[in-house]
Amino acid sequence: MMEKLVEWEETHGDIPHAIFLDLIEQGMEPDSVILLGVADSWRDLALQLCDDGMYGEIPEHLSGYLDYDKMARDLQYSGCQEIRTSWSEAYYWEFV
Repeated sequence: MMEKLVEWEETHGDIPHAIFLDLIEQGMEPDSVILLGVADSWRDLALQLCDDGMYGEIPEHLSGYLDYDKMARDLQYSGCQEIRTSWSEAYYWEFV
């Protein structure tokens, strides 16, 4: 397990070890985890992913038409998971 923890640190940097241990307890392989982002809410994550270009380049004049609440719901329904580390911050994961 210590070897996997070292790999976790190399891949995910400063993400709390408690999250690594939580994933292990849930029976998940840490190397099958993709960090989507750190945000205050699912909606904020959707906005962050758009800003980061995950959905391609979105022209500025069209960005006001995007429904970030629906995008957030789609992220939840697609199997992404939230691990909350405080009242205002959560890590969002996708498992592959």
